[in-house]
Amino acid sequence: YEPFSLEDSPQLLLGAPAAWCAVWRREMVLESGILFRKRGWGEDLAMTRKMLTQAKSIMLIPERLYRYEVREGSVTTRRNLDTNAEIVDTLSDVLQWFRENGIYAFYQNELCGLCVNNLYDACVRIVKADPSHPLLERLMKFAAEEFPDYRANPYICAWPAKRKLVLSLLEKRHFRAAQMLFGKF
Repeated sequence: YEPFSLEDSPQLLLGAPAAWCAVWRREMVLESGILFRKRGWGEDLAMTRKMLTQAKSIMLIPERLYRYEVREGSVTTRRNLDTNAEIVDTLSDVLQWFRENGIYAFYQNELCGLCVNNLYDACVRIVKADPSHPLLERLMKFAAEEFPDYRANPYICAWPAKRKLVLSLLEKRHFRAAQMLFGKF
């Protein structure tokens, strides 16, 4: 296993590094002062993205050392669509932290990809259940305000055609049409 840094592979900000699949040195956690957010969905998203910037070296191993279990009542099984709003708080926290630490510009493409991807996922969860839910507008507005030119982002440009089609429908506020693509009408 070859160690590398986030600067070498900034695309790590986009994907899997989450609390359930990461191990941090205790000293690093104590020195950085980075902790989980006190509440809400995405607390691991925020914490791990910040921790990645603090790591002098990162190693990925192919073995699965953890079994992720989803339990009834956990954050990931909540059925209340309004809880999807918490992703805005989480992403705002991440963006603010990167700005305050002077590294936002360096990782702007990855942060845009991270935000739009997570907002898209939240919108899809909502659209599948209720295409008239008012939160859809708020999520799409957040993406456009934070990253007005997100469509030019290289990570989003690389999305598969169906994902881009759904994004286009969401942007045009054709939420019912987007729902039809998922087989619910």
